[in-house]
Amino acid sequence: MTRTTSREFENLGRETSLATVMYHHTVGAAVGLSVVELQCIDLLGRDGPQTAGAIVRHTGLTSGSVTGLITRLRDRGLVTREVDPTDRRRVLVSLVPGPALERITVLYAPIDIAFQRLVHSYAPDERELLRGFIEQMIALLHEQIDEILGL
Repeated sequence: MTRTTSREFENLGRETSLATVMYHHTVGAAVGLSVVELQCIDLLGRDGPQTAGAIVRHTGLTSGSVTGLITRLRDRGLVTREVDPTDRRRVLVSLVPGPALERITVLYAPIDIAFQRLVHSYAPDERELLRGFIEQMIALLHEQIDEILGL
């Protein structure tokens, strides 16, 4: 058995990144959305209604770009803008259940099922090792994003 070098891990990371971007691009193209628009929908699906400011923080887009993004998603019937009942000065962006959102969900369902099958093919201690690695990779990526942006 050979030992995997750091260069091989780097190459695997790049391949994973490319495959992930291409997968989301392919799903987006099938429904007429950009990768960023899909990620905004994912954010709203995971975390619930968000302010435009929260979407700016999660995506790294400018406020003007997020305004345009929200408008495009609203025009497609995927989101609504509503006044925050706890703070009437804020507007919350929420997903709209319906055929447009269902189409996206249907396209992601096979990878979700396959991913669950893959995760559960590992022993619990292996899953914990993978979880730690992925969490550290996410933190590293966020650090690098902040460094590039000069934060």
